[in-house]
Order: sequence, then structure tokens, then C-alpha cells
Amino acid sequence: GETICNAIIAMIESELYGLIVVDSITALIPNDDLEKDFDDPTRIGGHARLVGNLGKKLTYLTERHNTSAILINQFRIGAGSIPNTFVKTPTGGHGLRYYAHYRLEFRRINGASGKILNQDKEVIGGKTEVKILKSRYGKSGEDVTVEMPVLFEDQKSDTFVEFINRAKAKNYELIKEVGQKGKKKFQYITEDGEVIESQDPIEFIDLLKSTPAPEKR
Repeated sequence: GETICNAIIAMIESELYGLIVVDSITALIPNDDLEKDFDDPTRIGGHARLVGNLGKKLTYLTERHNTSAILINQFRIGAGSIPNTFVKTPTGGHGLRYYAHYRLEFRRINGASGKILNQDKEVIGGKTEVKILKSRYGKSGEDVTVEMPVLFEDQKSDTFVEFINRAKAKNYELIKEVGQKGKKKFQYITEDGEVIESQDPIEFIDLLKSTPAPEKR
């Protein structure tokens, strides 16, 4: 862990990198934990101290050297203060919660609704729900949740996902979903009143590509 932290600091100070991703905080194991025997007395908090110290330095150095650092972490289930209760907490203590500029919680959407399929009905991605836990700059991010696609490979559907998500954004109704649940169609009405619709998202995008761009919108 100490070796990786020193490497991260050196990369930032070199100013050769604009973005550094650490995957993951859980893997930054302190040297003391690696070298101690299993029958040695437990030394509590070594991982938390290491990660907290890294957070302090990153807060200062990333701004000074104009570098962004993304730290990926996992949750673990631990025993709660009340018997027979459990709490979900990120590894590495509470230091990063304080020092981080932003905190995002990613949750995979399970079931059929969370799958992204191609034309052959093969799973090429999944949907993920992202909740903003902290936003140091700008508006408070509490209770702000967004849904985003995670594609496993590059397919035509990535164009569809990006375009439809933008077109269906708040107060923007060029693209609509019409019909009953399970039989919905994507629909676009041109300036001349022509209705372009399809239940297949890939086909719908191909139809839009061949449609002249509107002059007034």
C-alpha cells in the first residue's frame, strides 16, 4: 500500500498525467498487515490511517498540480452497534469521506430491466444507478440519482443509449415513448408532421439517421 501511495504522489508531482485512477482503495494493504503473523496482536486502523493520509495529500497536491484523481472503493458488510444488525461501510475508514470533493455510489440494476441487448438479443451491457453522496462544489448532491449505461463492448446500441438519454432529458420531448407497458414504441414527429416510430431501438436510430435535421428546432 505504501509503495502504491508513493507512486501516486510521484505521478501527480510529475505533472505528466491529467487523470489518475486508483483501483482500488481496498487493495492498498499496509506493509505491517502483510508482514505480521496471524498470531501477532491485532493492530487496529492501519488501513484507515494509510488511506486517510493519502486523502490529505491528494486534496492539496491535485489542486496544486492540476490533476484529478478517482479512487474506486467497495462496500463491506459489518456488524452494527445493535445486536443482529448490519451496516454497509466503505473500506479504509472515514478519512476519504471528509477529504473527497465528490462521492458517488454505484449500484448495478439487476433483472431484465438492467440489461442492454443488441439486435441478436445478446447482453452487451447493463444499467447502473448512481447516487451523489457528496458534492463539495456547486449544489448539494443529496438524494440526486441518475441512471447510466455500462457497455461491455462497442456496439451500435451505444449510439442509441447516448442519443435517447439526451433526447428524453427533462423538458425535452422530441423523442417520446408511446404505447402500453411492454409494447412501447419510440416516436419522433418531424416538422412536416411525419411520424417516425419503431419498437426496436436500433431500427429507430437508423430511421432517425435518414431523416433530415429540423430547421426550427
